[in-house]
Amino acid sequence: MNSSLASIIKQEPIAVMPDTPTRQVVETMVSRKIGSMVVVDAEQQPVGIFTQSDVITRIVLPGVSLDSPIGTIMSPDPITLPIVANAYDAALAMALHGVRHLLAVDEGGRLMGVVSERDLFTLQRVGLRQVRQTIDAATNIDMLLMASQDVRQLSLNMLAQGIGAEQITQFISALNDTLTRRIIEINLDKHDLYGIEWAWLSFGSEGRDEQTFNTDQDNGIIYICTDIMDREQTQLVLIDFARDVNADLDKCGFPFCSGNIMASNPQLCLTLEEWEEKFDNWIRTPEPQALLNATIFFDFRPLYGKYNLADRLRLTLLRRTRSNPLFLRMMAGNALSVVPPLGMFRDFVTDSDPEHPGTIDLKKYGTRLLSMPLGYFPGA
Repeated sequence: MNSSLASIIKQEPIAVMPDTPTRQVVETMVSRKIGSMVVVDAEQQPVGIFTQSDVITRIVLPGVSLDSPIGTIMSPDPITLPIVANAYDAALAMALHGVRHLLAVDEGGRLMGVVSERDLFTLQRVGLRQVRQTIDAATNIDMLLMASQDVRQLSLNMLAQGIGAEQITQFISALNDTLTRRIIEINLDKHDLYGIEWAWLSFGSEGRDEQTFNTDQDNGIIYICTDIMDREQTQLVLIDFARDVNADLDKCGFPFCSGNIMASNPQLCLTLEEWEEKFDNWIRTPEPQALLNATIFFDFRPLYGKYNLADRLRLTLLRRTRSNPLFLRMMAGNALSVVPPLGMFRDFVTDSDPEHPGTIDLKKYGTRLLSMPLGYFPGA
């Protein structure tokens, strides 16, 4: 994001005068495959801009003739920045003014190039690749700590650019997955898990690929214990390993879960059969605590190890939930019990939380219904 606009601009700007017929402008945009056209005066200073979206709103819908001069249709007073400004300045300007293009000008105000939202997003893709390479090359937790800080900064930069929430959470989740896997790999060098079939599971928001800027840990371990293995000893070995992984995740900005939903918890480091039994108990007795557990644990996915163990657990879960109408009805009722924070006159109620007056808990009142494990409902 410190890249100068001069380094971002890859081609000479294409511009027209205000008296140029609109038809000629549109034809030029199509032939040159550009999304905008800058309108300049005799001094080559920008006086307006015309974009692809303007074709609908400024020509088609109003029924304006294509013979009209572009100066009567363009958006006047385009946003400009000095050519020496950087990508962060451009992202901030786009976010503040709600535009997708801005113009770089020299000291005399003459057009030097066009910077689009896509240009900045391409830069972010480079940033994503660099962060990923840093994570993959990390040999210790200190290096991963720096990478985790880069992930958060990169996410904030993307937010400033106006990139959608869904895309940002997917990027955060993908990079956090990579970070977690590298932490696991580093700790595998310190623990002997040879001969054990196991997988690291993520739950909740991480299991749904919905992680945001700040998130705690929700994880567990699933493993196979054969007849010739000592179950207690095998679990102790895995818990010792999980304890180090959880500690390193905490160092890298993923705080310990206050509810102890972590792989180092013996109740969440279980064999496949024990996980199946635990899930079955929640399904057969859908009391409030069991429903709460379902909304957390049923959204799971494997991050490392034997992925087939998670696949087998999911098949069992799907089979048992779809054949239990009482559980499905209770889950639906639990989701619908959330009342939207709307007042009598269509205003928002912002005093439900006395500790944070004037705010709305978007997770509790906005995304809870959408975050339900709907895949367990027939036809969902």
